[in-house]
Amino acid sequence: MIVTTTDNIDGRNIIRYFDPVTKSVVLGSNVIADFGAGLTDFFGGRSNNYESRLQLINENALDMLKKHAKRLKANAIVGVKIDVGEISGGGKNMFMVTVVGTPVILDVKQNQIQQRKVIDHQSINTKIKVKRLMASSDNIYQLTNEQLLYAVESGIPEFIPHIEQSLDIENPTLKNAFDLESLIGKLKNSLLIFDRLPVDIAKDNLYSWLLQDIHFRVKSTISNTIIELELVDYEKSLKLLDSKDVINKKHALKILNTDKNIYSENDLKALKKLQDSNLLHFFPNSEIFETKGIFGTKRIWKCTCGATNSEIDLRCACGRDLQGFRLDEITPCHVQEIINEKINLLELNSPK
Repeated sequence: MIVTTTDNIDGRNIIRYFDPVTKSVVLGSNVIADFGAGLTDFFGGRSNNYESRLQLINENALDMLKKHAKRLKANAIVGVKIDVGEISGGGKNMFMVTVVGTPVILDVKQNQIQQRKVIDHQSINTKIKVKRLMASSDNIYQLTNEQLLYAVESGIPEFIPHIEQSLDIENPTLKNAFDLESLIGKLKNSLLIFDRLPVDIAKDNLYSWLLQDIHFRVKSTISNTIIELELVDYEKSLKLLDSKDVINKKHALKILNTDKNIYSENDLKALKKLQDSNLLHFFPNSEIFETKGIFGTKRIWKCTCGATNSEIDLRCACGRDLQGFRLDEITPCHVQEIINEKINLLELNSPK
């Protein structure tokens, strides 16, 4: 897509103008420890880091503008203006970029039509080869490393169903043919295809897979991929919290605990649904109930592992507390504190 700061494009006719579009994003990395760049970036040894972060937020703002234009079926954006401002609050510094542009539809050149035909021909050949690989195997684990790499690098969405039907690693056929680490390793590599696909497609599939009844190692691999590929989505994490499965809720915490490089208005809206103590409501303590024995009535609680414990015991013998968390796990209280601080920082400096 052509993006220009001018109001027209040499040699091209604009056949339709849309209303101007404005997009704003906030840069925030490592929010709690150091939200933004800070003044030392301007005078100290972190100027390169400052420049790279500023470039990142500019690109993200333009990407948002391009996505909006594509939804309108526009093929260019003219009159683009970018405004960068440093905003601060609570001793923290952030950067906000506001980008404005007008989506337009340009006439199509003949050489572009010919080029599109060549690209389409290459794409068709790639799809045919990948579909043959899928037809020759029941799952991704039967593919060689070279075949899997080809399918992943092709970046075609038709390969996604082949990955999905490979998520059930507890299938007896797979368990007998492969060891667990081999299965997880190949699954991890296959998920890298989402780095070559549109963000919406990647998020829709990965987050929906987390809700499936699959092996806990598979879920960990999926949530790790979400974080590594920077596909953190707070709104979709809310659906994980709504699940009755505590494992799904723990993966939601894992994702919510992750800082983003870029924060949008939608991120703030999603986080505000969890502000104050709202997140904690998804993680109630185990119910205390009474049981009668030889020596009278006792008050006990049942751990997620199935064991029962005295009311005075804060942890089960398995190490889990009344909410089902071990000492080495991310707790709801910890994530609640982070969410509240993120909201304060973002809300303080969000555009009115």
